[in-house]
Amino acid sequence: MHIKGKSLKKVRTDEIILVEVEEKYCNIIKEKEKFVILISLVKVLELLDPSIFCRTHRNFIVNLQKIQEIIPQDNLNILSNNYKATLSGKYKDIIHKFRTLK
Repeated sequence: MHIKGKSLKKVRTDEIILVEVEEKYCNIIKEKEKFVILISLVKVLELLDPSIFCRTHRNFIVNLQKIQEIIPQDNLNILSNNYKATLSGKYKDIIHKFRTLK
């Protein structure tokens, strides 16, 4: 649940594309909505299913099911709706979570 104004808004985790840090806030980005919450990225990650969500950078958590392309040489993840998230060296092991055809 997310507090929107003075009400609670249900946010389905399967609809989340990514979570990004912006100063003290986290933006939860869905295909058609964006929510801003005052909570740390570490706390958000603790609340999400680790088999579906993965940290790719100190400022990003991505939904693994929404990744469309990973470009390691550019340190970049391309997600649904053409959202982009940085892929830092510390988190490049995300690539091993995918089956690839060679």
